Amino acid sequence: MGGEMWGIRIAVVLLSVGQAPICTFQVQNNITSMPDLNISQVKGPWYFISLAMNEKLSDLEREDVNMSLIVLYPFTNGSVNLQTAITSSDEVCIEVNTTYTKGNKSGQYRSNDGSPCYFHVVDTDYENYGIIYIGNSENKDDFQVKLYGRTKVVTDEGLKKFQEVTKSLGILRENVIMLHRLAACS
Repeated sequence: MGGEMWGIRIAVVLLSVGQAPICTFQVQNNITSMPDLNISQVKGPWYFISLAMNEKLSDLEREDVNMSLIVLYPFTNGSVNLQTAITSSDEVCIEVNTTYTKGNKSGQYRSNDGSPCYFHVVDTDYENYGIIYIGNSENKDDFQVKLYGRTKVVTDEGLKKFQEVTKSLGILRENVIMLHRLAACS
């Protein structure tokens, strides 16, 4: 595994439990944040449904990324707390709470751990799907896109928009993973 991919491999593991560190907002690959995002409408449960990456994961790595349940709790200052619950491969429920600070632009969020990773909300209809872009400010070729749904099965509209975003980024079809529908922790 190349040195430049080490960071993205670690990010995949962190993202599978919804806890990727977020720190900068250098928009890359011509992807923009959703204008006028209303974070209070994003409140509540979301399932992590699909992952698209600029590089293909091995079959073993693909098996390690599972559907997770994320509950978003927005604060009045625009920050958001993510309560993440995922069932590990050995069927242990892992739960983590993390608060992310609102960035300078709509739909952008960060933590203060110094990591080169950041994310922004690309699109959501608030009721059915949400699409986020996760990037690396030190390496614009190190990125991924995630699809979320309010249920374990995303709407056709959400899937179509996710496919449009991944295609616009040049992500190959074999680099898109539909996640295993494991029972979410409760």
